[in-house]
Amino acid sequence: MAVTGSESGAVRKAAWSIGVFVVGLAILVLAGKSATMREARSKEEAAHAVAVSQVASALWAAAERNRQALRTYRGKVAAYSAAMDPRRIVEPEGAAQARDAIDRFRAACAELDVARSASDMRLLQQVNAIPAGGDAPRNVRDALERIEAFGQGLRENQRAQADALLQLVAFLADHADRMTFDNRGPVFNDPADLAAYHTLAQTARGLSNEERQLTESIELATRDEFARLARL
Repeated sequence: MAVTGSESGAVRKAAWSIGVFVVGLAILVLAGKSATMREARSKEEAAHAVAVSQVASALWAAAERNRQALRTYRGKVAAYSAAMDPRRIVEPEGAAQARDAIDRFRAACAELDVARSASDMRLLQQVNAIPAGGDAPRNVRDALERIEAFGQGLRENQRAQADALLQLVAFLADHADRMTFDNRGPVFNDPADLAAYHTLAQTARGLSNEERQLTESIELATRDEFARLARL
């Protein structure tokens, strides 16, 4: 059947109208999808922001717990140190009091270790419980492992320090009747005894200095690692 010009024009107009309608529908669908995606991204970003805030709060609380544990430990160690004065050790009850102070030093070391371990466990539990925490649990575990390297060094130092102090106390107690004191400290009748005392005292003093450096390293590592985690 033949188609006239007017009919052909009508068909083209109808086709164009249908095309416009279809394109319009497509645009509306895309706009709807875009709005949905923006809303999803907005929700995801909001959830991430909340998670970051919660992680930072947990890190701050853990850092404060660790600082308090170290302050308590240092206070106890300072209190026990007075019993390690050589003049006091050679007194009738001095050696026994010094050994008791060393036992309390060991107890303080164990208490510090327990407090730090409990704080780390609490931090991990808090981070694991945060929705949308992402890689935070793994990042926190990795950071704690790096900090723990200093903790392991501290425990080894504390054990060596306690042993060195016991040796020093035993030496002074055994030589109490063969020594006097001047402004510089113990004076021994036998030069060999003086040399032995200096070796023991220097070993104990060196371990004490190392312990102070290790506790400072733990504080610095905790601060740096937690600050880095808070920025992730």
